[in-house]
Amino acid sequence: MNLVNNINEVKAVFSNIDKDYNFNSLKSFIDDAEKNILVNWIGQAFYDNMVAAYNAPGITGKKAALLPYLQKAVIHLALWKSADSGSFRINDAGFYVTVTATNKPVSDKKLEKFELGRREDGYRGLEQALAFLEGNIGDADFELYANSDERLINKGNFINSAAEFTRYYTMMDGSAFMFYKLRVALGFAERKFIIPVLGAAFAATLQDNIFSNSLTLAQKN
Repeated sequence: MNLVNNINEVKAVFSNIDKDYNFNSLKSFIDDAEKNILVNWIGQAFYDNMVAAYNAPGITGKKAALLPYLQKAVIHLALWKSADSGSFRINDAGFYVTVTATNKPVSDKKLEKFELGRREDGYRGLEQALAFLEGNIGDADFELYANSDERLINKGNFINSAAEFTRYYTMMDGSAFMFYKLRVALGFAERKFIIPVLGAAFAATLQDNIFSNSLTLAQKN
């Protein structure tokens, strides 16, 4: 089971999909996006909980409100994952592309732009999902995420999103994927340069308040 189960949900996020597109052509990539990317952001226990709620009759409450953010992330990431292999087919004779009188494969340049766009929108969707979770972290629906190791990682730095980073470095331009790739370097910079200046005790207090969403006005400034 997944968090996306039909082509209408895909079209709601990415309307370029043809109305007669076979959902099963994307299903393995949806599973890949969920199991190999999304789970690393929200944790296996909370992911399983969301899948169960979505596939049971009538998802409600905050989980229903969170679902579109997760679906947005999953669908864009699945399309990104499918782009490098979804453009060709495989049979017993090997690999091939389909060309008809009205359709032909897109150019490498267009395919590259498509991949970059879907990757960025996918990771931005992940950040938006986390922002929604943090905005409602006290809700009982999100208890599994609130107590997860993944949340400790997601809130483990002084700056924890591309949106925050862009406030201080506009060249980031809100790129969630770029921020994701920089997180290791960001953590290193904090440990090597920032924490020694702040002092371990104050740095720990600041990190605790970031994690609990309880920064004072003075700390924010």
